[in-house]
Amino acid sequence: FTLPAGNIHRVLGGSPANVAATARRLGAHAALATCVGRDAFGADAVAGLAALGLPLGPVAHHAALPTGRVVVSEAETGHPRYEILGPVAWDR
Repeated sequence: FTLPAGNIHRVLGGSPANVAATARRLGAHAALATCVGRDAFGADAVAGLAALGLPLGPVAHHAALPTGRVVVSEAETGHPRYEILGPVAWDR
């Protein structure tokens, strides 16, 4: 599918990251165990986790696979449609 220019937004997210970030904001000792690729998306994800105050020790880096991404678009019904791209680093 094709998105109109200017309607693409990159955000750090996913349920595990959202839960860890919220728990950390509420004062819990929270971390996210995950794996990112050695790519720009991975660098951005690590920077985003650090900005949220999450420890980076549990974050592994995969040399061959890219960082995971999910493309969210609006379906014809008006509801969100999720396309999970893979294979990616978090699968390993």
